[in-house]
Amino acid sequence: MSRQKNLIIAGVALVVLIGGYFGASAYKKAQFEKQAEQYKSLYMTEIDTKKVTRIELPLKGVMLERKGETWTSPAEAQGVQLDQEEIKSILWSLCNMRYERVADENPGDLGPFGLSNPRAKVVLTLDDGSKIELLGGDKTPTGMGYYGMKAGEPKVYILPSYPGERLYISLTDFRNRKLPSFNPEDVERLTLVYGNTRISIEPKPTTGVQEASFTTHVLTSPYKLPRGVDSQAFNKLITPLGKLQIKDFVSDKPTSLAPYGLDKPDYEISVKAKVKETVKEKEGEKEVEKEIQKDVALHLLIGKEAAKTGPEWEKNRVFAKLKDSPTVFLLEDIRSDISVKPFDLIDKFAFIINIDKVDKLQIEYLGTRHTGEIKREKVTVTEKDKDGKETRKEETRETFLFDGKEVKENKFKDLYQNCIGLVIEGEIPPGSKAAGKAELTLEYHLNDPVGKIQRVQYLPFNRDFSALSREGVVEFLVSKRQVEKIAESLKKVTEP
Repeated sequence: MSRQKNLIIAGVALVVLIGGYFGASAYKKAQFEKQAEQYKSLYMTEIDTKKVTRIELPLKGVMLERKGETWTSPAEAQGVQLDQEEIKSILWSLCNMRYERVADENPGDLGPFGLSNPRAKVVLTLDDGSKIELLGGDKTPTGMGYYGMKAGEPKVYILPSYPGERLYISLTDFRNRKLPSFNPEDVERLTLVYGNTRISIEPKPTTGVQEASFTTHVLTSPYKLPRGVDSQAFNKLITPLGKLQIKDFVSDKPTSLAPYGLDKPDYEISVKAKVKETVKEKEGEKEVEKEIQKDVALHLLIGKEAAKTGPEWEKNRVFAKLKDSPTVFLLEDIRSDISVKPFDLIDKFAFIINIDKVDKLQIEYLGTRHTGEIKREKVTVTEKDKDGKETRKEETRETFLFDGKEVKENKFKDLYQNCIGLVIEGEIPPGSKAAGKAELTLEYHLNDPVGKIQRVQYLPFNRDFSALSREGVVEFLVSKRQVEKIAESLKKVTEP
């Protein structure tokens, strides 16, 4: 075959390939567009949500009406709160009800589909006065969808589980399930009561002896003296409380709270918080965003575990209600999260205070008394920068004394650190008490508040523990091995 013939054949083949490629591409494009168009058209309803002025559920006696941008209901007079965002979401699904396929174009009998006596009925009223009635029947044999239709039209559609389930809504689906929300850092006060335990947490006082507790809160109950609150434990307790959401509504007008265990609730929780919120305000012709603080309060009662009262209730749910509302609802069971022991909430330092607030520390250990002092004086120092320019500033110069003799700063501070580093390890058992003379007494002479003396004592309790006494109150135990380490610190402070 000549070279010219080969070129001609190759050229024809190339043309065929190019034509085939573009033909296949055009075919695929046409198929895709056809499928996309078909998918776009698979809607039982296509309604502009802005034109809907009323939603009715005739089988359930529910009616919602739009006034401006807000949906209202007669049920609000009975204390029902509506969730505006959820209403809009449900309405969008009803107005854009997608279907998978047509089950029957014109059935002679609607009975097999559960539509001769519909299980669900939703009536949408438009702003021109016209009504659109949507009907829901049985589940499909696969259980993965529902039969549905529009009143006045013969077709029966197969609707996917979602959004088909929107036809079976009730008043509960429109209700606000949100409870007051907050973050741990927003909380000012907390009261938790369960059994014989009452836990009260309040803001840390701004006056008086300020311990170096690493928190902004103190525990004022059940202990006789306020204790600093451990921040991590506090956050762990508050976090689930700030994210509660109603799972289901049980009764808006219960004849008795006893069946739910809410006449004598197992838990009572009261939280007061200040939550930051961004709002829009008008300044002249402009709209600006501003951050404000609003007061948020939650007063919640928790009763019985729902599943233990009857098989109709879902597991891991508890009956609950707000203190000032009659409505009983279900919450996720958070009892294990809030059944916290008071001891687990407090910081464990026996007494910890910043050394800057202390002028003198007197230590009496096993009958021997020692005095540590910090002498402070203001001095003016002159410093030069890299260019030789002098600057003057005032500093506080400290001199450390122990039993009247000057000692090295690091040795004094090591002793001080050991004194404030003692940690409590348990509570005094009920019915027990300490007896005998203090093994160790620490007296902190403070400059803030001026002249205040804070006494901390460790009393004999048993072979392994000493009892902590503060302001004459004995509530906690400290291991003897911690107390005995003070003797080592006393010896080291005077070493060369």
